[in-house]
Amino acid sequence: MVYLHRSPASVVATQQTVIQQATEIFRQQLLQAWNRHRTPPRLKKKFLETRVSDSTSTARIFLDCGGFQAWLAYFLATEGKAHFKGRHDKLSVLAAFTGLTSDEQTHVVRSVAGVRPHHTVSNAIDKISQTFANEGIPLTPVPPHLSAIPSSTRSTSPKVGLATPKRGPHNPQADNVSLQHIVLEKASLEGIADVFDPYLCGAIRRDTVDNGRSLKAAVTMDFPFDGLVDCLMSLAIHQNKVEYLAFALFNVHVESEGQVRHVMLNEGAKLIPNPEMTLKGARDDSILRILGLEIHEAIKTSRMRKKELEEGNIVTECVSMIFTDRSDEGAVINLSLGLKGGAQIQNKLYT
Repeated sequence: MVYLHRSPASVVATQQTVIQQATEIFRQQLLQAWNRHRTPPRLKKKFLETRVSDSTSTARIFLDCGGFQAWLAYFLATEGKAHFKGRHDKLSVLAAFTGLTSDEQTHVVRSVAGVRPHHTVSNAIDKISQTFANEGIPLTPVPPHLSAIPSSTRSTSPKVGLATPKRGPHNPQADNVSLQHIVLEKASLEGIADVFDPYLCGAIRRDTVDNGRSLKAAVTMDFPFDGLVDCLMSLAIHQNKVEYLAFALFNVHVESEGQVRHVMLNEGAKLIPNPEMTLKGARDDSILRILGLEIHEAIKTSRMRKKELEEGNIVTECVSMIFTDRSDEGAVINLSLGLKGGAQIQNKLYT
């Protein structure tokens, strides 16, 4: 394949060349046999970061408009660091692709989403999906029209924080309503101040919205319509808060030496993420102290926590933290909340 090179050709022709070549690059990620022996490094963290990224970012466009398959093709095409013939030209095409308009990128994404993957890729996607499902991470793309629900339409009683009438002879469409998948993103700063204490508020990353005219907190709330998780809340954490929160929530010593982050074990051994690591197992008192009473109560009433208690588990996996081996990268804290508590918090964060 011959990749794009700079030439005096017209802008329109150049754009079409970028679209064609980028489409082929992304499609090939799905059509080639999957020869990896394990999940690609950084995949889970990059996926969670995508879910809390700006809706106009290229990664989010792939997820929102093409689903997990298209996003995976984007991840594989952009995350690989191996050197090979033509790598420079490929990177040039991908860099040019990020400069296209959202509509042009969406056109490519839909083409990639329509690819029938190699059977080994399909099997890999199934395995990744199952792993994510076991951890309460939904693969469903963020519905663009649901990313900002007017507060007047919210209720604290239903499965997804919206009115979900029961199906009956007078309401045959109720199942469609109750199975809506709601994702809310970019919480208000006033809202997080109402839920979290000042330290945690400061630990949550701020993102600019409205063309830089205002700031929002990088918090996502996901209400999937199936599975054990009623509400998955994700907090994007600044890199300089990772070490303290890892110790405060999980009693784990995370340290950094230069650009490398590692876990320090009791006897002095070091555990280095390869390249990412997930911490699970928070105690009630740690949750209450760091995340606050409202989050603690919402976790305590979740179906996942009730199942853990039935199985005799004192610590909970309803709180998890994902970080990488790079000290200049932040972390993502995931919280599995009960439906009612999650909906009440939702109303504070997204009004």
